[in-house]
Amino acid sequence: MQDRHYSVLIEMYDMVYNIFPEFDQLFDEETFYLAACGITIISVAICFILSRFIHLREANI
Repeated sequence: MQDRHYSVLIEMYDMVYNIFPEFDQLFDEETFYLAACGITIISVAICFILSRFIHLREANI
């Protein structure tokens, strides 16, 4: 029973692993830096926009 369970898990892992491309197939050095820069700029912009709408109030203790 354990061997069958283990083999099914290995097959599922292999199937999922083969679906997604490897990191070096997605990015070379230049596209990695562009993606990192883009994510950073978008994160800063989202934080700036959200800071305009979120207001903290002092708690009355």
